[in-house]
Amino acid sequence: MVPLNLRLAVPELLYILKDSESCTLIYSSEFADKVRKIKSVGYAPKQYLHQGGENLKGESAFAELVNGFSGIEPSEMENVSLNDPLFIMYTSGTTGDPKGAVLTHQNILFGAIHSLLGYGINRSYKSLVVAPLFHIGALAASVTPIIYAGGSIVISIFYNASEILKTVCREKINYLFAVPVMFQLMTEVEEWREADLSHVYFFISGGAPIPLPVIKKYQYEKGVGFVQGYALTETGRLTSLDLEDSIRKAGSVGKEVFHVNLRIVDENGKNLPSNQAGEIIVQGPNVFSGYWKKDLATATAMRGGWFHTGDIGRRDEDGFIYIVGRKVEMIISSGENIYPVEVERAIQSLPQIKEAAAVGIPDEKRVK
Repeated sequence: MVPLNLRLAVPELLYILKDSESCTLIYSSEFADKVRKIKSVGYAPKQYLHQGGENLKGESAFAELVNGFSGIEPSEMENVSLNDPLFIMYTSGTTGDPKGAVLTHQNILFGAIHSLLGYGINRSYKSLVVAPLFHIGALAASVTPIIYAGGSIVISIFYNASEILKTVCREKINYLFAVPVMFQLMTEVEEWREADLSHVYFFISGGAPIPLPVIKKYQYEKGVGFVQGYALTETGRLTSLDLEDSIRKAGSVGKEVFHVNLRIVDENGKNLPSNQAGEIIVQGPNVFSGYWKKDLATATAMRGGWFHTGDIGRRDEDGFIYIVGRKVEMIISSGENIYPVEVERAIQSLPQIKEAAAVGIPDEKRVK
């Protein structure tokens, strides 16, 4: 399976389709114009399947295909091992073309196991899936752990914060993964005041650090706590910040989850002491098998048997990890290393500030 980011332009979609050598393209009717453009440049997988809308020439309806399937669980057609690929998730990257991260059955299985061990997920969990399923966050946090535990899921697009909050209350959702801005938007709608969230076990925030004021608003006004973590497309979740530490260690992504080895190292691969920033490198059964058709990129990322995340972090004296920034984003001013994330967090801690972004600007005197 190769999930496609619906926000990508046609040239980007074409690159992924050709690079992944996909043989079937499944799409819904609202993307028919993009598919026409893809066809117009001569890309031709073996099969196009559409969901809804009118048939395009030479295509089949997805519904017609699946209606012909038996309702009986099919027998196993071939042996599939834990190390076999399950899907290719393309990363946007910071330079060059997107890279396809090959994730195996083992990677996703252990991601689910980590959630069961760390969060106590069981069949009573009901997850509202609002994050897009073309990102690892939704697949690995919102969906696969719940299915693995025998729980249930409700799928929705986050098009309106009021409607999402109503859905949480109406469906008695007790588990929700979303990015910080989604949680913040829900506190700003008029339904927030009367919303009853007593049925919620906890919410999970990912993708970026959640501002402390948002954490406090949920905890103090609705009695809802947040679990946070650090995850990558290539690894799934690596760390977890538990409910009891969400305010005391605000800004941290927590500690590494079970089965994961995590180190913070200098340029020479040597472990750094507490509170010194360095690159985060990891090992574990959730780490991907490599980049699709990019052996050199795989070897570079996995040098020494450790996956090099490219993220800069530090570990405090209690073992909690803080993400400082990306290696490629680091700003050097008069010989000092400045990480934009740290500047942004400091500014966002002010009650008058809603959002902040820090970028480096060239300066002739402070270029080095």
